[in-house]
Amino acid sequence: MSEFKIGRMKIIIPRAISIMAVVVVIVMGIASSRLHTEVKNHEVVINDLRDRLNLADEAKNQAEADYLTYKDKYDMLMDKVWHNGADLAGYIESEYPKIPIEVATIIADSINSAIGIYPMDFSLVVGMIEVESRFNPMAVSKKGATGLMQIMPNIWAESLGIENEEDLYDIETNILCGVRVFLHNLKTSKGNIGEALWRYNGVNGKKGEFADLVYKAVGRFETFRAMRNGDYESDEQIETLSN
Repeated sequence: MSEFKIGRMKIIIPRAISIMAVVVVIVMGIASSRLHTEVKNHEVVINDLRDRLNLADEAKNQAEADYLTYKDKYDMLMDKVWHNGADLAGYIESEYPKIPIEVATIIADSINSAIGIYPMDFSLVVGMIEVESRFNPMAVSKKGATGLMQIMPNIWAESLGIENEEDLYDIETNILCGVRVFLHNLKTSKGNIGEALWRYNGVNGKKGEFADLVYKAVGRFETFRAMRNGDYESDEQIETLSN
């Protein structure tokens, strides 16, 4: 028997019950300890998951910010490409009405494609084409220079990979070839655009003559597009352009 006192009361509990009570207490203590351990383990897991979620949120936020940044840049570039095409098609339609608008659009698209591959200014290509062929894809010189950018097949066909000279009448092919020839000349001229244009023209005429013609053509196109987009408003400038 086991005796317990509560105040003045004496309680006698059989030994078996007493032992059972102790066992229960011990078992409950063990269970409580295990529960506490599990709680701690779960807290560690939850905290780890929360940290990972926070990192995921940060990564997501950064990804969203990067997306918006590059989306804005892409939209700006596409807007520029669209304006290049629309401005040139309008310029050709205005200054060279015999060239079908469909052809003008293909020329504009082909220039955009070419400068997307090779580092060259859109307006400079426009100026070169205007001087060389007046935007006529079928133009052929007395010396055999062919197409929009007047490529000489006997000089450039092999290095440009042109097997059929007739391919130079294709607008996109001709412009790609012209850009490649110019950039080759630019490298030879150590970055001097005027000299590169002189070389492009077959070193014919005075050294700066062809370059001057191209620069003037570029100026006409740039003036036209500025007026078209509302940057020029004076009657004098409009009259000058029409002349």
